[in-house]
Amino acid sequence: MYLQNSNYKILQNIGSGSGHQVFQVQNISNSQNLALKIEKNSNLGQLEVEIQKLKELSGINGIPQLIDYGKTKDLKSYLITPLLQRNLQDILKESFISLFSTLAIGLSLIEILQQVHKKGILHLDIKPENIMISQPYINVPVDQILTPGFIQLIDFGLSQKLGQKPFLNKVFVGSLRYASRQAHKGNKLGYKDDLESLLYVLVYLRDCKFLITDIFREAALGILKIIIILTIRNKKNRRNKRCYIQYNNSFLKISSIILIVQIVY
Repeated sequence: MYLQNSNYKILQNIGSGSGHQVFQVQNISNSQNLALKIEKNSNLGQLEVEIQKLKELSGINGIPQLIDYGKTKDLKSYLITPLLQRNLQDILKESFISLFSTLAIGLSLIEILQQVHKKGILHLDIKPENIMISQPYINVPVDQILTPGFIQLIDFGLSQKLGQKPFLNKVFVGSLRYASRQAHKGNKLGYKDDLESLLYVLVYLRDCKFLITDIFREAALGILKIIIILTIRNKKNRRNKRCYIQYNNSFLKISSIILIVQIVY
C-alpha cells in the first residue's frame, strides 16, 4: 500500500470494519504514533463522507482531530487521526464498567452529541465499537471520565446532515442492535435517533455481563426498547426541531432506565 504522503510508516493492522481497515502508523518526522483509516473499496465513498464531517466538526471536544487525508496510489481514500486506546467493547471483554461510570460515559456522549447536532450533523452509528477512550481504562474515577476529550466518538462514515434524504428509499442506516425505531423503518432520521441509540448502548453496558448468550441479550434489549418507546415517545404533532432534545431531561431518562436495569439484574 502506497500513500501519496510518504511521511508515515505503517506499523501494524489494528482493526477493520465492513468497508475499511485501520493501521497504526508513525509520523517519520516526529515519531508520533497515529491511526490510519483506509477504505477497502474506492467505490464506497464512506471515508469521503467522514473526512468532510470531521472537517466540519473540527475543534469539538470528543471528536478526533483530522490530522491528514488523501488518496492512495489506487485511488482509495484514507484519513489520519490521533491513535486512541480502546473502544468500550474491548473494555467490556476484560473489565467491568460500574453504574456511575456508565452514567458518566452517557453524560459525556450527550455533551458531544449536543455539539455535533448544533452543526446539523447526525452520527447514525452509535455503538460501543465507535466510542473510544483516550487513556488506559483501569480503575478510572468518574470525574476523569467527565474530563473533556476522555471519551471520543468516532466513525462518521454513515453520518448525514439533518433533513438529508436517505441514499435509497427505506434504506437501513446504522447497526441492527443499537439503531433507533425510525432507522429500522427506513424513515427520515433526526437528532432524537442518535439519543435513542445512545440509550441502547448504555443499557448494553449494564446488562451484557449478566446475560449468558447473545440470544438472551437481544431479547432483553428488545423488551427494553418497548419500555423506551413508552418512555421517550414524542407527541405526534411535535416538530422534529422541537425534538432537538432537552439534553438534561434526556440524561435523567437514561439514568432512570439504567437504574431500573441495575435493580432488575
